[in-house]
Parts: sequence; C-alpha cells; structure tokens
Amino acid sequence: MSDRILTSNITGAINFPFTKVSLDFLQDAYLSEINALAKTKIDNYQINTVYRLDGFQVDLSASVYTWTEGTLFYNNEIFFIDAGTIAQGVGEVLILNIATTYLGTDPVAFRPSGSGSFNVHQTKSFVATSGTTGTGVFDADNVIGITKSKKIEIGTWDMNAISGVVLFIDIPVDKILNIECIISGNAGTTGKRKLEYSSASFSSNQPSGGVYFEENTPTSTRVELDATSGTVFTTSASYAGTSNRGFIYVEYEI
Repeated sequence: MSDRILTSNITGAINFPFTKVSLDFLQDAYLSEINALAKTKIDNYQINTVYRLDGFQVDLSASVYTWTEGTLFYNNEIFFIDAGTIAQGVGEVLILNIATTYLGTDPVAFRPSGSGSFNVHQTKSFVATSGTTGTGVFDADNVIGITKSKKIEIGTWDMNAISGVVLFIDIPVDKILNIECIISGNAGTTGKRKLEYSSASFSSNQPSGGVYFEENTPTSTRVELDATSGTVFTTSASYAGTSNRGFIYVEYEI
C-alpha cells in the first residue's frame, strides 16, 4: 500500500483544508511503510520484542555497562537510543524503557483563543538503566539482532609469496554467525576450494580466542580470525601461481 496526499488541485487561489484526518493519514502512511521495510529484515517477527536494526552494542566490564548509540525496532515502530554508561546494580541487568519528550516550544496554544495549550511535538526513544530483570520494557540481553551477510573480494595474489594476504573486516568476532572463504586458482590448481573451521593451530602467532579455517589439501592454507584486533584473515602460501582469486563470505548479527 502506498498512501499519498494529492496536491495537484492545490493552487494559489484554491486552498486545502489541512485537518486532523490529514495529519493522521500522513503519520499512518510513513509508519506503515517503515514497519513493512523493517519486517523484511526480521525473521519470525514477534510483538513485544525489541530488535536491533543498527548499533546498540553492549559491554559489561568491572560491573559497568557501556553501550553505543543505536536503532531499535519495537511493536511496529523505530526507536533511537543514545550511547551511555551506567554502573551495574547488585543482582541487576541492563533494562530498556521508553522515554517520552517534547520540543521546547511545547505546549502549543490551540485556536480559537481559550481552547487550551497542549504538547504536540512528541519524541519517544529507548533509554537504558540498571534494574531487576523483567521490570523494564525489555532486557538488553534479550534484544534480537538482525542477520546480515557480507561478501568481500580478496582479489588476485600469489599465494607462494611468503607474506601471504591479510584482509581486515570490521566485524566483531562475537557477532559472526558463519563464515566461509572460497578460493579459486589456476597455474597449477583448478576449481574452487572452501575453507572450513579447524580446531588446529597453523600459526605461531595464534591470537587468544581466535578461530581458524583450513583447507584439507594443501593443509598449509589457512584463514586466521583474530579475536583481539578485529577480524583479520591471513592466507598462507600453498597455491602456485600469481592468478589465484577468492572471497570471504560472512554471515553476522548486528
């Protein structure tokens, strides 16, 4: 459904009586379109559930919560949340509530004179605080992220070069749901090979908490997922020639 107010009949001499019906029509129109667009990104949408559309990454360190600004979707509406930090109360978690504010020009005097003054320019946003689980609109730990995917071309390289190839991807390790590395080559290799998870270490500088990928043959090929300094992939020498190509496919949660 695409709702619009037609303006073709409005001229300098012909005015349009803009009414409450028109304001409600406009607001319902953009809310329905935002709602439909957001739900295309959400699997198994549920009411009374908060979804993370962007940002709002929460960290708990030394009993202090820190979170980034973000965009959240809740009961068919989009809400913003500012970045912040707060001490964790004993036995408490980070909870979300909705705060309502108005423009500094409110309340507005209605006409005719004597009809009263009212707040009309309303802004609703999420705020986070420490509290007992279940006492807010939603617990921050239960916010559901949106699954996204990214394909990054590695490009052309010579895998016999001792330095290999390093590719930095700005996705936190704990947000990655699935990851694959596909390489294809010529000059001694044919077809495509898929790198998969491996618990073995193929590097003397394995990062703490890193995840490694290897190809069955040759076993020296590896992709290194660095959990300490971002997401770094390193492919070591194994494919002959200078015309090998590949890409990283990452499925992650925002």
